[in-house]
Amino acid sequence: MPVLQHIEVNPERLSGQPTIKGRRVPAEDVARLALEPDGEEILRSGYELSSAEIRDAVDWWTKVQELQAAA
Repeated sequence: MPVLQHIEVNPERLSGQPTIKGRRVPAEDVARLALEPDGEEILRSGYELSSAEIRDAVDWWTKVQELQAAA
């Protein structure tokens, strides 16, 4: 698993859902939107997320999906 510098789990934020570090933006939402046409542009302009934050969310979501498929 790659090191995900921009994903955090904080029980005080969004009931402990994985989020973009320091924000109230769920990592799952970022990953799903990033995979849509123009999604990365929307995330960069509308949410002011960096490419690294978006990439970490997608990497995290991809790994979650792989683990769920293997279960």
